[in-house]
Amino acid sequence: MNGDFLITIVPIFVGMAAVLLLAVIVVRCVLGMRKWKASLSSPLQCWEAVVAEKRAAQKARHKLSSSSPASFDTELETQYEIDFSLADGSVRTFSVPETIFALLSEGDTGRLTVQQERFVKFER
Repeated sequence: MNGDFLITIVPIFVGMAAVLLLAVIVVRCVLGMRKWKASLSSPLQCWEAVVAEKRAAQKARHKLSSSSPASFDTELETQYEIDFSLADGSVRTFSVPETIFALLSEGDTGRLTVQQERFVKFER
């Protein structure tokens, strides 16, 4: 009797967990696409700004190994961020591509263009 209970309950529990995981993934994707669409449809904003600080941080990213299905490969990924000091005294931080990061220096003054929370360009 006890064995029959486990044979019945375990597949139900695993199925419910799989459905819950799938629902979380779908909701996160939908919310991400809505935010992306809202960002693209929002107007461009421009401010006079100064490059206040630059940071490059490495993050480890794990992915399944191509050589062995039971192991993981670790890749280091570099994320580039720049703090811009605006004329009103506020500071805005944006992730930027490596090419932009390399071109700008702390203290550079220019015009910062953003679209909602997305960095568009910085012109000196």
